[in-house]
Amino acid sequence: MCRALLSKGAQVTVASRSGKSPIAVTAVDNSKDEWVKQVEFTSFDLEQFNDDDNKAALLQLLGNGITGVVSCVGSFGSPALNSESMFQQNGQTNAFLATTAKEAGVNHFAYISAHQYPVAKQTVMKGYYRGKMHAESSIQQQGFDSTTILRPGFISGTRNGVPLWVAGTPMASMFRTTVVKSVRSNIPSGLGDFLETPVDVDDVGLVAAMGGLGRIEQGGAYGDLSPLNGVDIARMAGTFGFK
Repeated sequence: MCRALLSKGAQVTVASRSGKSPIAVTAVDNSKDEWVKQVEFTSFDLEQFNDDDNKAALLQLLGNGITGVVSCVGSFGSPALNSESMFQQNGQTNAFLATTAKEAGVNHFAYISAHQYPVAKQTVMKGYYRGKMHAESSIQQQGFDSTTILRPGFISGTRNGVPLWVAGTPMASMFRTTVVKSVRSNIPSGLGDFLETPVDVDDVGLVAAMGGLGRIEQGGAYGDLSPLNGVDIARMAGTFGFK
């Protein structure tokens, strides 16, 4: 996402709890990681959403010429799979960010949500999805000039050295075939949703970045753009031409 934003000429500030770069500048040894030298890193904890001083600090951060926000904030809870913790860390944190961003005069907001797998949504992940839906609703209610919500399923790429793309890339090709599409359309949605197309991490990052820049066409007379699934994300990414 940061590489995509920089390629489009944006100035980028990355806020996280640690405020640290994921890669030490001195350890950058390839062009793909050069982005860490071109962004500003700052520390901020969105979980302190009931603290007035914390809100004032966020207003100051967002009011410093920021025109767009992209939120990747989400968690499986702490402790893991605790329903209220998942609701707080996915829902209330992003609602706080969205309302404060609007107050600060931010124009564009993009949010990486999640595909809704029905079994998980109704059982152990109930708090997680309740939080995601709360976040989406809160963001959409703010009336930003543009709002982009992504609902990817399996995000394919490399995570902590693990090549998820080994499975994700062939699955993405298979799930987009006419045969699989036909199967999905002819079985109950609760089962068909498990055939949600995997999407490449570069595509997710690019589309989220373009949403944060306000460069994705909205819903016209119908209001905000509808949440984007894996196929939507891949299709849009192909029109922006970045890797």
